[in-house]
Amino acid sequence: MGEDNCPHCGKMLDSATNMEDDTLPKPKDLSVCIGCGGLNYYSDDMALVAFPDILLDTLEPEVRAVVLDTQQMIRQLKEKDEGNP
Repeated sequence: MGEDNCPHCGKMLDSATNMEDDTLPKPKDLSVCIGCGGLNYYSDDMALVAFPDILLDTLEPEVRAVVLDTQQMIRQLKEKDEGNP
């Protein structure tokens, strides 16, 4: 994967971590931005595209739970770094 900007916050992203194993991302895989917690997916050419919030309910329940937990964790860490309670 190359460099790309998060469609939500513009943060430059140049790496990815798979929560299950060491495989690299592929088209249609989901990605949560470490900068803002925004949910994205990889297009066919591996560009990051914003995943519409309205489609969260279409995700498998286990995937949805991991995404929401990850987003919450990132947002809490961001608030802590910014000095917000």
